Amino acid sequence: MPDTSQSKPRTREELQQELADMLAARPSQANGSISSGGDRTTPRPGADLAKAADTSRESASDLMQLPLVKPPVAPPGNCSISQGARSWVADVARQQGTGDGKGRPRRLQIDVKGITHVLRRHPSTWISALAVAVVLAGAGVAGVMAAAMAETRHRYEAAQGFADNAAVGFEVQLQQMMAPMLALAAFIHDNPNYPHLAARFDKIAKELLAALPDPEAVASLQATPQAVVRSFYPIAGNEAAMGHDLLRDPERRQAALETIQRGALTLQGPMMLKQGFIGVVPRLPIFIENVTDPNERFGAPDQSYNCSICYNEEAKRLFWGFCSCIVNFESVIKGTDSRLRSLAQQGYEYAMFAPQPNGTMFRFATSAQPPPPPPASVAATIHVPNSNWTLLASPSQGWVPSWRDPMIATAAIASALIGLLVGAVLVSRRQQGWLLAEMRSTNVALADEKERMDVLLARQYNLISCVLESGGMAGLPGGKGRTLQEKTLARIEDMRRSIGVATSTSGADELQLAELVGEGTFGKVYKGVWRGSTVAIKTMVLPAKMSGAEKRERMAIMEAAISSAMNHPNIVQTYTYTIRPTTSSNVPAGM
Repeated sequence: MPDTSQSKPRTREELQQELADMLAARPSQANGSISSGGDRTTPRPGADLAKAADTSRESASDLMQLPLVKPPVAPPGNCSISQGARSWVADVARQQGTGDGKGRPRRLQIDVKGITHVLRRHPSTWISALAVAVVLAGAGVAGVMAAAMAETRHRYEAAQGFADNAAVGFEVQLQQMMAPMLALAAFIHDNPNYPHLAARFDKIAKELLAALPDPEAVASLQATPQAVVRSFYPIAGNEAAMGHDLLRDPERRQAALETIQRGALTLQGPMMLKQGFIGVVPRLPIFIENVTDPNERFGAPDQSYNCSICYNEEAKRLFWGFCSCIVNFESVIKGTDSRLRSLAQQGYEYAMFAPQPNGTMFRFATSAQPPPPPPASVAATIHVPNSNWTLLASPSQGWVPSWRDPMIATAAIASALIGLLVGAVLVSRRQQGWLLAEMRSTNVALADEKERMDVLLARQYNLISCVLESGGMAGLPGGKGRTLQEKTLARIEDMRRSIGVATSTSGADELQLAELVGEGTFGKVYKGVWRGSTVAIKTMVLPAKMSGAEKRERMAIMEAAISSAMNHPNIVQTYTYTIRPTTSSNVPAGM
């Protein structure tokens, strides 16, 4: 540092100007360590201090009365958060400070901790999310169930329609097959003599069967005088039935007597026939009026066996016999019938039942997989003479649509995800509130600390102003015979005493410089060791012949005195200082 012992005494105006220049040269001294996120800012008291240095002439004891700490100001809004929330905020800050990928497990742990604390402290968060999920799930499931029920209803209606159409088709077919019997009965009524009928039977039967829409559906047409089969067309394949006495056959007698008793068309079967296949036998009884002899056989070779109801004494009506036909039901049994094949192609299972004389239901036709009993299947009634058949049908894939359960699961999962999303949003909002409250609290504390430091700096600058006005630095006692280094150190110590700080032991001999850390316009910063601790050493080189060197020298002295006198967690602590002469610009001279 340059020798200042030959400096001329400065006037009061020069000291005031120097103080104003120093204050103007340090605009960031009070603001560099503290930042405020709020709207409250304290203006730098530079102009006020310059005015105070010019107008205040009171004693140092009056300046000591400046407040060092202002009363705390309550933060805006409700910034109070729980201890757990404050701990989570601190963990988040520390995690963000690491800035590496190794902290992912720790980050997950912190997230779980924050979520758990929100859910415990604010039950409305998870209750709201759960309520949203439940409401959405209920609405979704209800909608899916309503759509599934509508589809099930539609399937029932469609199945019932298909079954009814098939039943009507069977009824129409049976009625068409009975037309030849009615024509043959009319011929017999006109001439009941059996030999006369037998001579013409094949020709008549052939013409009647040829007139049918499906001649192959009727296996044969037959005349049965006195309940004994005597005439067949065609005879081929029906030889086994020739001469069959229905009243003597235990399996046929009950049905034959019922037909005679009813005096109307009846239908027996489906049953196994003498021809070796399953078929249906419609029978039409023929009665001849005005017959006086109950034993009249009308030329037939046989007499009705044990038939007390064959002659009506009052009406003089005698039973002649039956006109019947055999309907081949093999196509129905095998499922090749056009109506049953249509049901199968539509994806339905089916079964046909006919009542038996013993009261049971005989299933004579079914699909590969029989349908379940009602109400799991629809039923259609086939009206036949003296009986009703039943046709059951149900879809092979069931009544309930296959998409119902997956859609219910999808609605439940989607509702759960939306509930989790709502919960995440609410939790995030709570956590953001914690962070905002902590930031506001910190900003308020920092603003108060800034005001405190501004007041403290104002106190120091006012004390320096008083010292400068009183000429405390103009002449130091014992100046003669001292070296430049001793004089400068003495001036720094005198400055420290002027601002009310005890003399400090410098310990400069214990400083050890290492590599250069950085440099600026007025100095350089080195890494070093002091009393076993790693420290930063700031050096300022002040050439003696440089313009304004005396002003910069005074600024350096005041900086060393003030910074070593301050002790605050937000200000870099100055431990010691020293002055060293140098002859080269590459070696530090002042630290």
